[in-house]
Amino acid sequence: MDQVQFSSISGAASATTGTAMLIERGYTMANTIQAIDLEVAQTCLAITSPSANHNTFVSPYFVCPTAVAATSGASNLLFNPLYGGGTRPPAPGSQTGILTLP
Repeated sequence: MDQVQFSSISGAASATTGTAMLIERGYTMANTIQAIDLEVAQTCLAITSPSANHNTFVSPYFVCPTAVAATSGASNLLFNPLYGGGTRPPAPGSQTGILTLP
């Protein structure tokens, strides 16, 4: 996603290689991503944009070897994430700009 603001997003995304959902480049902020199913990729969610801020993921479902790879952004919230078979949750504090509850 490039430049998505103040939106509600739900559904599913997958990629047999690469990343199921990539937030990169422009301003992606203040979005609610709810009940998203991200799977079949090497990485479920990657955030590389320094302007990816205050996005809230409500009950996301991750089934990838790497659930989250965040190197930029701030105040992005994973609320009530579910990790499917073989997916490791990110270690607390290991991802830039990501807060996970619970």
